[in-house]
Amino acid sequence: MVVRLRSMSHITGGGITENLPRVIPDNLTAKVIRNSWVMPKIFKIIQEKSRLTDDDMLKTFNCGLGMIIIIDKKDELKVHNIIKKNGFRSYTIGKVIKRMKNQSICYD
Repeated sequence: MVVRLRSMSHITGGGITENLPRVIPDNLTAKVIRNSWVMPKIFKIIQEKSRLTDDDMLKTFNCGLGMIIIIDKKDELKVHNIIKKNGFRSYTIGKVIKRMKNQSICYD
């Protein structure tokens, strides 16, 4: 089973907001759908105790997404199955679109 991996981003310090754009070409935007993945409870506790906004959380923490991979839409189900077969969870969290304004990432 062959899957074309377009890009991948290890989500570390700087969260999704700072890490994901590093692997997106300048003419494209990563459109991330908020609440499209299950955020572990610890991040909700951190947010509550620190009073960080949703945007600040996404800019600071991985919010439960340690790795983001970018694949062709046609491979989506195959990739989810491979990841599940190997004991991990996966989510479709958005898509890559033609560049919006001057944004390398946007949230819905």
